[in-house]
Amino acid sequence: GWALVMTIAWCCEMFAPQRVIIAGGISAAWPQLRPATLAALQSAARPSALCRSVQAGTLGADAGTIGAAMLFDQVPQMRR
Repeated sequence: GWALVMTIAWCCEMFAPQRVIIAGGISAAWPQLRPATLAALQSAARPSALCRSVQAGTLGADAGTIGAAMLFDQVPQMRR
C-alpha cells in the first residue's frame, strides 16, 4: 500500500494529471484499497499536487496486455 501511495503522489507531483487510473491486477482490489490509499495520499502529497481523481480502470488484469497490443499495432512494420 505504501509503495502505491508514494507512486501516485510522485506522479501527481511530477505530471499534475487530472486523473490517475489504477489498472491491471491491482484494480480488482481497488474497492478495498481506495479508502486507505486516498487518506494516505492526502497526507503524502502537497495539496497543490493532489490528483483530482483516482479510480480503477475497466480492463482488469488484461490492461497491460491490451495496452501492449495497441502500441504494437501502431508501430510501423520494420523492414529487414
